[in-house]
Amino acid sequence: MEEHGPPTDEAHRGSSPAPQRKFMPTYIQIVDFIKNSRIVREAKQYLTVIPDYLRASLSRSCDVRDFANTSTYVMFIGSGRSGTTLLGSCLDAHPQIIIANQQNTLKYLTFKAFDRRRIYTLLVENSRRASQSKRMGGGGYSYYVPEQWQGRFERLRVIGDKSMSAQAVERIYRNPSLLRRLREVSGAKLRLIHLIRNPYDTITTKAIRRKLPLRTMIREYFTCCERLQQVLRLIEQESPENIQRVPVVLEEFIQNPTGELARVCEKLGVEAEPDFLKSCAGIVYKKPHLSRHRLPWDQVHRNEVKMQMKRFPFLAGYEFGT
Repeated sequence: MEEHGPPTDEAHRGSSPAPQRKFMPTYIQIVDFIKNSRIVREAKQYLTVIPDYLRASLSRSCDVRDFANTSTYVMFIGSGRSGTTLLGSCLDAHPQIIIANQQNTLKYLTFKAFDRRRIYTLLVENSRRASQSKRMGGGGYSYYVPEQWQGRFERLRVIGDKSMSAQAVERIYRNPSLLRRLREVSGAKLRLIHLIRNPYDTITTKAIRRKLPLRTMIREYFTCCERLQQVLRLIEQESPENIQRVPVVLEEFIQNPTGELARVCEKLGVEAEPDFLKSCAGIVYKKPHLSRHRLPWDQVHRNEVKMQMKRFPFLAGYEFGT
């Protein structure tokens, strides 16, 4: 913000005010705008539709009988950068669960040729590839759970996709019929896992990774929250048996990984054995990453986030200092 001194004599005589400097986006902001624009993101995803269809049609890695007992489909919603990769990797280690990583299943629903078997086959093969690469995530962190079932299954009862949760929210917000379409194609109950994290940390992480100002990411974050709130209202209108939200607070998951993971498994309709819980707990961070301290937050930005959070019940209780 520009500082203005006391008015000069020329100002009193009615001289024209100094022209305001126009906002000029930086090179990084222009590239980010193009890279993260909806049309570019979706174009990149749809380029894989035909190869995916051919791969799923020709694949012999799965049989229809493999999916005979699959009664629950999982997807992740939220604002992004909230621990979805961690939880998705833990669930994928369960002997009765397959969770793919970034398959972006929702893009297939506009094509009738993608049936249950083809989509499920793509998810299983994705999970296998992810496990072979030790489930490497951003920053070189491995989400591999040793001596468990990542990329494999014993009896498949739950299947799903851990794609970008904020993009999933945007797709459903723009096309609410996707939820019912997904239920029809999957022939399964839908469980939407909603990961929640301290907004100050999520916003900071996004600002650092995308090299953008905090004010830009604050605006984008709460736009996503507005859309998420609309999606949650859609879920509330459905029968809980058919479509249900499963909220998970990241800070609580890190503090008590075995208890929270057992609770999520129960919501998905499977039991969590002690050795599975212990192995998954071994890859969970010892404490939450307080990303908010990696950038300078002035009081104006802190207050703006605090004020905006009041509009969203799922953000209740968060503060900059907690």
